[in-house]
Amino acid sequence: MAGRKRGAGGGSASGGAGGAVPWPEEPGEREQGLYSLHRMFDIVGAQLTHRDVRVLSFLFVDVLDEAERGRIRSGRDFLLALERQGRCDESNLRQLLQLLRIITRHDLLPYVSLRDGAPVSARRDISRYTG
Repeated sequence: MAGRKRGAGGGSASGGAGGAVPWPEEPGEREQGLYSLHRMFDIVGAQLTHRDVRVLSFLFVDVLDEAERGRIRSGRDFLLALERQGRCDESNLRQLLQLLRIITRHDLLPYVSLRDGAPVSARRDISRYTG
């Protein structure tokens, strides 16, 4: 199911009316205040740079076979490859969190959750740190 192709416009990570085509598992999860693992892959994968993906692929050179590495064109593709290899699933996001720390993408850590929480602002609240 993770390798299923989606319709045109599937690369967008926005959830608006003109956004990405929903994954099949999403309707029930949205009602519970959750989003799917694949939606999280869309969100985090869209933020990974080409350099990030190359570094991550290098780190997993022994884990991902040649055919799997050949299919990786984006951050989302890399995350789906991790899922196919059994390295990441709904019950274990620890390895994904470690990978993001290794490549110093701490800004993406709040998005690695299946909870559809309040929007996260990239701007820090400086008032917490003063006086």
